[in-house]
Amino acid sequence: MRSDRFNRVAGYENIYALGDCAIIEGDSDYPKGHPQLAQPTLQQANNLAANLKKDISDWKQFQYTDKGSLAIIGRNKAVLDLPKQKYSIGGFIAWFIWIFVHIMGLVNFKNRVKTFYNWIGYYIYKDQYFRMIIEPSKGVKNEHTSP
Repeated sequence: MRSDRFNRVAGYENIYALGDCAIIEGDSDYPKGHPQLAQPTLQQANNLAANLKKDISDWKQFQYTDKGSLAIIGRNKAVLDLPKQKYSIGGFIAWFIWIFVHIMGLVNFKNRVKTFYNWIGYYIYKDQYFRMIIEPSKGVKNEHTSP
């Protein structure tokens, strides 16, 4: 959906769009829309939330700040691109940074500790069980199988 720099859907005053479904018009740095990643969406949400708390005359237009990109590509392998420095890091160091960023993004300390503990277990034991799709054996009935 096309939206303005305040995330208002074109043609509406009280309908807003964020993230993948919003193509914000009027940002000369991103004429074809912002990257369809979590960071632009989070920044849009924070900007919109702050705006909704204010009088409409005090609203600030959304301005995306590229903080870089992280992608995990395998065990002990990731890629980190920092835009302002035009610098890339790969391998174990980038993988470790990916883990840190994702753990710190969790809501509270308990979730961080639990997730970190689980990830250590998966790492040490190379536990792939949680990624498997298992089909029940024939004759076993549950709510997901047809009679």
